[in-house]
Amino acid sequence: PTFAFALRHVHESRDPDPPPPDWAGVGTLSAGLFLGVYAVLRGNEAGWDSTTVLACLGGGAVFLLVFVAIERAAARPMLDLGLFRNRTFTGATLVVGLLAGGTFAAFVYVILFLLEVQGRDPVEAGLMLSPLALVSFVVSAAAGRLSHYVPLRAALVGGMLLTAAGVLLLRIGMKPDASWLSLLPGLAVAGVGVGLANPLATFAHLGVLPPA
Repeated sequence: PTFAFALRHVHESRDPDPPPPDWAGVGTLSAGLFLGVYAVLRGNEAGWDSTTVLACLGGGAVFLLVFVAIERAAARPMLDLGLFRNRTFTGATLVVGLLAGGTFAAFVYVILFLLEVQGRDPVEAGLMLSPLALVSFVVSAAAGRLSHYVPLRAALVGGMLLTAAGVLLLRIGMKPDASWLSLLPGLAVAGVGVGLANPLATFAHLGVLPPA
């Protein structure tokens, strides 16, 4: 169904003047992110003061600094750092970062709680978390249609506050003998917040960029 929908409704688009690949930017960014993620994954097991972890963190930071220097000097960079001079673009980027690093990261521990503490199987854990996705999908569709009528800043702030409230409700409902009904309020509220903030942050990004 996805392929059929795409073929019928998604129109082809091409850049008439595509920039050459920024291989230096791609390489340094990939190396920096790889080393940083590897250090975080190995930190608890190897020790945060171990030579391996410290070397990866240091190497990752160096690669990311080189990436910034390359992007500032490149004529057609992979990431135009000048975009961050726009307050709307920067604010929307922070919202996306908070959603990814705060809200979505918290659900990793919710899943671990369901699997390791309550002893549920992966399919059951996924079904218990499905209300979040369903609510988020419905709210995202509505937010997209109402984006021209709702103040963007207020909607983003409201979405983030609802997301935080949902995570707090999840924390209250996470008890060893909790049923899926105990988690439902937190999942529903967080789903509303994510569904509101995520697409509107994308609209904020696109709204301040040139069409090209």
